[in-house]
Amino acid sequence: MGSGRRANHQHHQVNPGPPPAHPVPPAGAVVGAAAQDAPEPVPDGIEHLAPHRQRLVRHLAYQPATDNTGGTLEVTFRTGGTYRVSGIPTQTWNELQDAAERNRSVHYLWSTGVLAQPAAEIEAGTSWYAELLRDGRPRTRCSRCGQFTGLAAHRCPVATMPERRHYFEHGMLYAPLLSLVREAVVLSDEPVLVDVHGQYHDPATGVAGDITGAVAVYAPASPDAGEHAADGLNCTCGQPHCAHRQLAAADVTGSISSPTRLATARRASTTVLSELGAEHAAAQAAQQRAQQTWPAPEVSYLDDFDAFQAAYQDTLRRIERGEDTVPLLYEDATGGLGARGHGRGFGVEIEFELGEEASYGARRNIAHDLADAGLAEDSTIWGYHEPRIGGYTDARDGWRLEEDSTVDGEIVSPILFDTPETWQDIEAVCAIVRAHGGIATVSTGGHVHVATGNFDHLAANHARLLRLVAAYQDTLFRLATNPDRRTHRGTAWCTPNPTASAGFESVTQVRQRNSSHGVALNLSAVHGHPNDHAEFRMWDGSLDAAVIQTQVKLSLGLTEAALRTAGHAGDLQVDPLGGHHHAFGDRGGRLRGEDWRAATRSFRALVDTVFHRAVDKAQATSLFAITRWAQPATRSAR
Repeated sequence: MGSGRRANHQHHQVNPGPPPAHPVPPAGAVVGAAAQDAPEPVPDGIEHLAPHRQRLVRHLAYQPATDNTGGTLEVTFRTGGTYRVSGIPTQTWNELQDAAERNRSVHYLWSTGVLAQPAAEIEAGTSWYAELLRDGRPRTRCSRCGQFTGLAAHRCPVATMPERRHYFEHGMLYAPLLSLVREAVVLSDEPVLVDVHGQYHDPATGVAGDITGAVAVYAPASPDAGEHAADGLNCTCGQPHCAHRQLAAADVTGSISSPTRLATARRASTTVLSELGAEHAAAQAAQQRAQQTWPAPEVSYLDDFDAFQAAYQDTLRRIERGEDTVPLLYEDATGGLGARGHGRGFGVEIEFELGEEASYGARRNIAHDLADAGLAEDSTIWGYHEPRIGGYTDARDGWRLEEDSTVDGEIVSPILFDTPETWQDIEAVCAIVRAHGGIATVSTGGHVHVATGNFDHLAANHARLLRLVAAYQDTLFRLATNPDRRTHRGTAWCTPNPTASAGFESVTQVRQRNSSHGVALNLSAVHGHPNDHAEFRMWDGSLDAAVIQTQVKLSLGLTEAALRTAGHAGDLQVDPLGGHHHAFGDRGGRLRGEDWRAATRSFRALVDTVFHRAVDKAQATSLFAITRWAQPATRSAR
């Protein structure tokens, strides 16, 4: 889930069919390419592939190797830039081509491992998949310094900038592009060393000298500006009082640090810093608002055990009467946590498999019904997390069915907010999937994305969220269990996050240590930006809208509680996965007295932390009543 404005975009229909009769084309042949996507001519012996539905890649080419080391794969992006990846076996190329003939997305193939193993290395020596794609988009090399630029603003390190020839009144120097060096000087508190070499003439003596070394460029306000600029330069003139070094240093520093040029650069940098300051101020205001406006609880399950017990018994009576066990709320379902304007946006991913009674075209029929219900723009079946032109949308018809190699399908929501229409749409999506034989199994997961834009660049906010999840880990995995199954699906795709005893120094460090589709709380989309979000991956798949709603509310509540209590320290202990099962076994509601109080204390503390309304705590209690404690971490299915 992310944020972005809606854009008009064209969809291509999936046309599944039999595999091609000739998986390897003759050299130079173009396979499966739309006419407008035909690649440019390339050397003989390189085989080409331009799948009809790929959106990131213009074409691929493959040069077979003459030995057993694997051939070379050439990837050319639509946005420009070509990458050559060595060590790709012929079998991998055949699999890629075979899949592309069936109109499968290249991005889908990468994400599911067809091209991720063996881990070929790109020029920079890093994982080629991680380097070519970042946040679902292609990366390119900087034309100036040769580094990968990523998607953020890029500033070339001075040492990597290519040389240019610069002519001055008394000489010529080879040096980096000085306008780029100026950007580095503006943002640096230390002198910037600019490597130069060239030749200068002393206007007084007419003697020439070869200049080598580095000019130290200081900010104009520095007391050392100009005084030590030439200290790192050498000259071959041999004169006792060499003027060449001072002339060269004066020309370089004058070109970089002229007041007019630096004033323009400083205005640009000040604008960026002002924007960051405004974001930080907004995040602080959001935290203060969360602390000041959090209402007093209508009921506390920790203080009033009888209130919890009454809600638990109400659930058992609904089961006896054959009513819906977990109630589905429509109006103000989250108590403001997910409200548009002052709450958090969220999104869901609903995985499903097709039961034995499902028809051959069940997945296609699901896609058509989503479109007919006004939940999707059309009946396209998208590649796995295929990037959306224009970014994510909050339009009601922004749902889409995606391919997923681990299950039969995954339905991804648009950005959602707490409205009656949102819960009606989730209910409709689940009903459509069930109507065509879709089921939630031990292999299916349910992922909830929650906006964290007001966490800003503060590592403490993100660390608090991680600590809260760890403190209620065992309880969350119980509530994450599909009520139709006896046990949680396992931790292969949602293992508990590693704990950081020393804390985190930055948001970057938080992201790097918790960025994976294999952890319970995935923070790969955390950068300190307004459109950041966290992904809660511990939830089992479910096609019950009320269960999904409860899990969304728990995710929202944990995120808001992290912001509200980020200043607290040392008050949370890790609740290890499987701890309650080890202590109390599988007896559940058969526990009595103090054992029952002890077994439910973590749950009661969790709902007191994330909810203040009685109705929300009662709904979560209904889910607690029909689930079981998870066993210690097992790397089972998805």
